[in-house]
Amino acid sequence: MQKTVSARVPATEKNGLGEDVIGSVNYTFPDSVEEYVGKFGEKVALSILEQHTTVKLQAMLRGHMVSKDAEGVLSPTGTDLQPFADKYIPGMARPKMSAVDKAVKATADMSDEEFKDYIQKVKQQRAG
Repeated sequence: MQKTVSARVPATEKNGLGEDVIGSVNYTFPDSVEEYVGKFGEKVALSILEQHTTVKLQAMLRGHMVSKDAEGVLSPTGTDLQPFADKYIPGMARPKMSAVDKAVKATADMSDEEFKDYIQKVKQQRAG
């Protein structure tokens, strides 16, 4: 399967580029695992799969390592990550959290006073 692959080097003050540098190529990707193995060999094909899985696993873990408060400030969750890794299946999206689960997660690190303020705001919002 032929796909266009693009890359971008963003202009920054540090690198001195006046504008972003963008390049694109057409590349023919194998259509199956067997074709990957045939094209690159088993060791390389396995390495590609391992690298991709590692990147996706790291992204999933990052999502469990920090939480964002109402002001957008990140803080560590202290969550044990191993159970998430044990259940991880590449290509499977994380199940959507229910509104209740999101609220529980968002309020988990609140002090009693912050939680009372939060409940009061929710009640006011629901009252209209």
